[in-house]
Amino acid sequence: MKTAKELAQEFIGLKSVLIFCHTRPDGDTLGSAMALCTALRKKQIECDIVCDGIVPEKYHFISLAKHILKPECVMKKYQAHIAVDVATENLLGTTWGIFTSSDKTFVVDHHASNERYAKVNFVATAPATAMIVCKIIENMGVEFDKDIANSILLGIVTDTALFLNNNVNEECFTISAKMLSYGANMDEIVTNLYKNQSKARAQLYAEVIGRTKFYLHDRLAVVVTTLSDLNKYNLQSDETEGFVDFPLSISGVEVAVSILQTKSELYRVSFRSKGRVNVNDVAQEFGGGGHKFASGCVVKGIFEEVIEKIIRAVDINLY
Repeated sequence: MKTAKELAQEFIGLKSVLIFCHTRPDGDTLGSAMALCTALRKKQIECDIVCDGIVPEKYHFISLAKHILKPECVMKKYQAHIAVDVATENLLGTTWGIFTSSDKTFVVDHHASNERYAKVNFVATAPATAMIVCKIIENMGVEFDKDIANSILLGIVTDTALFLNNNVNEECFTISAKMLSYGANMDEIVTNLYKNQSKARAQLYAEVIGRTKFYLHDRLAVVVTTLSDLNKYNLQSDETEGFVDFPLSISGVEVAVSILQTKSELYRVSFRSKGRVNVNDVAQEFGGGGHKFASGCVVKGIFEEVIEKIIRAVDINLY
């Protein structure tokens, strides 16, 4: 695998770049993309970002978030395509065809389950992809400004859940301190991500959490959001981000699962673990993946069968 310095040198030799985020984008994929895009533009390299998914308004405090392209708005060719924080090709959604149309494809990621689907795959161990992107930018010789710093810190805060996850290490704080010195605003990030939800989202959260179900002698907690729930409060699916965190906080629960219905018999499933269970292994049984303590997948079928499969898969990995 190339070093961060080698990859940085290759990036600054490009003339135009399109950066790809994963579907249902979170702060790490968006922060990584926006930081890298800003850095490339500082090197006079034409660069845009594309995402098959709605970019939630809570990320719009970084101006570039408002200008991320939808797949149908990509009207020109770019010399290279770079996917950031995208573990599997299916997470590119409808942008997969665009991604593979280039002879120069790159992946920058931190997921252990990454499928290495690009020509060049830079997959390293880190609590957030934004930390890897930070090293690449440093090796590009780009001066960090507030936008880059805010984007990097956004990615770190998101994927460490405000430094509460067990993936936090010393480097998280070292890089975060650097970003603060470059002008990143922690209060702005925290306020937009965690202290600015709508009344409708709060009502949905209360209803969904109130229906939490427990299985496997209370070691598994499951919350479910249906299409009717979203319609009731006129919300998009991205508003359920973070629902999985509360059931994991319950004493005795080893694994928390958030099930989001996306179609009549299609469910997006998020797994979280306190450490005893490798939920990456669980998610991979359904064609998904991610991290040891945080993973996801998509499961098809009627709900009763889906929940039975999930319980069985977690049960096998509990012992």
